[in-house]
Amino acid sequence: MTYCIAWKDEKNVFIVADTAVSTKTLSEGDNLDTTSFGDLEEKKQDYYVYERKLKVHTINNQYLIGYSGNLDQINEVYPTLEMLLIQGVNITDALTYISNSYDYKECKFLIGYLEDKIPKLLQFDCKDIIYGDFFQIGSGVANQRWVMRNKEMLKYIEDESLTPEQSLTSIITLLQFYSLKERMIELGVGGVIFGARINLGGIFWCNDITYYIYNDHFNNYNLVTVIERDNNVAVFSSFNDKMLIFLGNENINTEISDEYLESVEEILTITETKYFVFMSVFYPGITILDINYNVHNNLFRMYFKIDEKFNYRFILTEELFDIIMGRYIPSDEIILMQWIYTSEVEYISLKDLIISRGHESIVPDYDDENYI
Repeated sequence: MTYCIAWKDEKNVFIVADTAVSTKTLSEGDNLDTTSFGDLEEKKQDYYVYERKLKVHTINNQYLIGYSGNLDQINEVYPTLEMLLIQGVNITDALTYISNSYDYKECKFLIGYLEDKIPKLLQFDCKDIIYGDFFQIGSGVANQRWVMRNKEMLKYIEDESLTPEQSLTSIITLLQFYSLKERMIELGVGGVIFGARINLGGIFWCNDITYYIYNDHFNNYNLVTVIERDNNVAVFSSFNDKMLIFLGNENINTEISDEYLESVEEILTITETKYFVFMSVFYPGITILDINYNVHNNLFRMYFKIDEKFNYRFILTEELFDIIMGRYIPSDEIILMQWIYTSEVEYISLKDLIISRGHESIVPDYDDENYI
């Protein structure tokens, strides 16, 4: 059970998928908790649903692949496909070999690549190859409202004339929003949703994103930061106070160094990301700020400190409040998504900022705050 979506334009193929898996039994070491976005990991009907696996992978920087279905079958087919493509077998011959070698009916692949400099997208169910411009696979397609809305979202993105990077980020953000709002975890869809695109220049993962997910008030929020490094996707979430790394298939048998872990942890906890996304399932609006890794900008400042866990302090401007709240409309069907570019401002300590605003008496001892 899962969800994977793929589409293409004149120069790019895009593939996005979730990280939830569904199994009838739990493996040793698999403990149910809360997903990175706050959904409960629990038994849904006959299956345990939990966040565990990256389902978008790369091969030789030439193929971008997403999949859904029975993981046991996928775990047999994918290594064969990877081996053939690395050896230089063309995609059609490789898929023909697989269809002749396996009699599987519970796995599907979405594959993006370039042929004669032209982007190609296909769906493969271990038997037939179907070429197209748009596909959705996985358990999520059982929800027709979800399927139709995702088609509409893609049309909306195309009409907005966004850059390829913005299009990828927009779809990821919208899918993440709706997966929470529609309780898609009930269908085995959830966890981190992430993806990449392929064009003549190679494969490009979505840039780093931090989600500021608030409830009925801005001060009641959780932070979720998602990044990609070396074809692995990592997340740090205040919903479950966990750092998770979802390995790309090419890295599954590679030992992760302490230096790599420390580097990823530092990036995740400081949350200096390319994008900052403000959203709430209580309001029909998503604001994507392109902060270009500057958490001190003209719309907000972010401070953090480390004690037993990370603590964050945000100073949001009135302008940001107006941007986020000013365009909401009372509709469950229409989501307003806006892209805003910020500009970097000079760093000022939290202590000096509070003093400059005439609120020195609010904090009796700034030195004990330890916010950076």
